[in-house]
Amino acid sequence: ANAPSGVHTAGAGKEVYRFWLTATGDEITVFDLNFITSGSTTGADGSGQISGTGTATLTNTAGSVTYADWATADVTQPLDVGTAGIHVNGFQSTTNDAGLDGAASDGWDTALIVGAGETRVLVLKGDTTGAGGASTSKSLQVRIDGDLTLTTNGATVADNDPPVNGVQWMDVELSGLNGTSCTAAATDLATGAECVVDSATYTKTLPVNGNGLTYN
Repeated sequence: ANAPSGVHTAGAGKEVYRFWLTATGDEITVFDLNFITSGSTTGADGSGQISGTGTATLTNTAGSVTYADWATADVTQPLDVGTAGIHVNGFQSTTNDAGLDGAASDGWDTALIVGAGETRVLVLKGDTTGAGGASTSKSLQVRIDGDLTLTTNGATVADNDPPVNGVQWMDVELSGLNGTSCTAAATDLATGAECVVDSATYTKTLPVNGNGLTYN
């Protein structure tokens, strides 16, 4: 009910998407999140193109915890429409992965852990500068969804790379689920663990669509 919708003013640090994650039955660690942006903010009428270069962030609702961030060094414009989207994962960073914390790190600023029975509310903010002032109204919508073209996220872990399927998560108690026992979560997260669970089978209600945003 609190997700943004309707007419918005373009600018830096604007909330574009809010979503909920609930862990049913056991604690999980989110391994990968993939966000796809769609809409008409591509400037087809000669204006309304998102041109802001500010950082995009994934935070809690209070903004006191940053789980991931994207800058123009990571992707040309984090909220570009019609691209492969942006994602944050447990492998080495790619050109559209969260990466202010360095290409050799996980891409997560803070581990996203959801306790058993707990619901986390997360907020995606970004720079929508340029979306306003178009001769025709422009739209923007964000969703969590898969992009199967993003199957290689770093040569050092390529053999274990799963496709990016919207949400991927890990439970260290799921021993042998994908071929290898998951007994050392820190090691597994760092090396592209075989115990990552593919959202295509284990995560419900994907894709998760945000509300439509309009810029005049």
